[in-house]
Amino acid sequence: MHALIVLAGGPSRSRIDLTDTVTVVGTATAAYPWLTSVNGLARRHTTFSRGTDGSITVTDLDTRTGTHVNGARIRAPHQLRPNDQVRMGDLIVSPVTVAAPPPPSPQPQSSAPSRPAVPPPAPAVPSPDAVFQQAQALHRQGQIDPARHLLEAALATDPDHVPCRFALAVCLIDLGRKAEAVDHLRRVLELFPTHAVAAYQLGRCLADLGATAEAAAALRRALAIDPAHAAAQALLRTVEAPPAAAPVAVYGNPAAVSMPAPVAVGAPAPQRQAAPDPAEMARQGNPIIQVGRSLTADIDLHNTAYAGALIHKGNIKFRYLLLSLVVRVVVAAALTAAATRAPAQVQQFAVIALAVVWLWVLAGLITALVRSALNDFLFYERCMELRLGVLSRQTRTVWYHQMAPLTRTLTIANYLSYTASLDIQFEEAGSTKSVRLLAMGNLREVEQLRKELELHRVRERRQFKGITG
Repeated sequence: MHALIVLAGGPSRSRIDLTDTVTVVGTATAAYPWLTSVNGLARRHTTFSRGTDGSITVTDLDTRTGTHVNGARIRAPHQLRPNDQVRMGDLIVSPVTVAAPPPPSPQPQSSAPSRPAVPPPAPAVPSPDAVFQQAQALHRQGQIDPARHLLEAALATDPDHVPCRFALAVCLIDLGRKAEAVDHLRRVLELFPTHAVAAYQLGRCLADLGATAEAAAALRRALAIDPAHAAAQALLRTVEAPPAAAPVAVYGNPAAVSMPAPVAVGAPAPQRQAAPDPAEMARQGNPIIQVGRSLTADIDLHNTAYAGALIHKGNIKFRYLLLSLVVRVVVAAALTAAATRAPAQVQQFAVIALAVVWLWVLAGLITALVRSALNDFLFYERCMELRLGVLSRQTRTVWYHQMAPLTRTLTIANYLSYTASLDIQFEEAGSTKSVRLLAMGNLREVEQLRKELELHRVRERRQFKGITG
């Protein structure tokens, strides 16, 4: 017999039996009154259909909140696979197969006492490790709240599962619920006292909540576990800095940041500049992260990698994109001048053509503004993250140990816009690929960045290949 095991949003370890060929799940389902208390669930939300081959097909009934399978909203009937996660509002279920109760049969009368009935086996529940992997995949896709629901369900069955507990804290930080994350991080440190990242994240949350003394203690604990934790070192300096301290450099950024002026006793604490957050890096495409002493150590110890602190952020300069806009304006102006001399018979068509041409110019202006604003290049200590595209967006992470030496490039467009570009070649999936970072700044700025990245590239390649000499 098929059923849906409840992972989140309903009574723990409960299930919805799929006894009929088509089962409707919603607040109007009389067999399960607890469904009326599920947030975001419609009266008739989703149908689950059983096929003759034992398959289960889920169909959304055109609801406002939709039906999601493994974090993706479905628009048509979708056949489920084992361990798939189906979300309807706050309710998350997974299909399982349970033993059907035997049909009743007449029993002969006997004076011997009857044997007690054997209870049916409990439905299979995904292990916390499997739920953690699913939550990690959702987190990479930016599905923070569904990941949180899965992790809370896993912790209901195994409260001492450290990876799920830490990942739930990261999700809460991403959702801005840092006070709740503090309790989970403290529990992680009770279960795993040498968890350097948990100690750092605890210090960061406490610092943002204004508990400076507790934040400093947590950061010192992180550094006692991992003295090379650069982010903890920098944040501890910020937390312990006196109000009138001299300007300091923050996380590899050469720009000085002035500390706030002294405040009166009892006045609200001044806002501190937030440290680079590993959870923020995770939202930008990295997995739920843990810090190690080197990239290879991260991979060996945690099967994940830490990007390091942000050292530079750049984008395409608008003056470079303005060149193509100038070409469009020149073409449109020439066509406008020609249209004024067109015969009267074609004036109407000329006006329509000019309208199209100037719309083309306007589209070029909008595209240039959007590209300049959205195409970002983020450079961390161990990798770079490229956010490219306008309508079709993509994010690409390139680790420095994959890269060949960087090349500075100057084209005619670069000369005209007083900019320079960087050409990057890297190994990916056994082949060499390349990407050009267009017009990141003037010649001096781009050359300075190239030299700094070369240092990181050489260091990462040596560490990754185990070169110690």
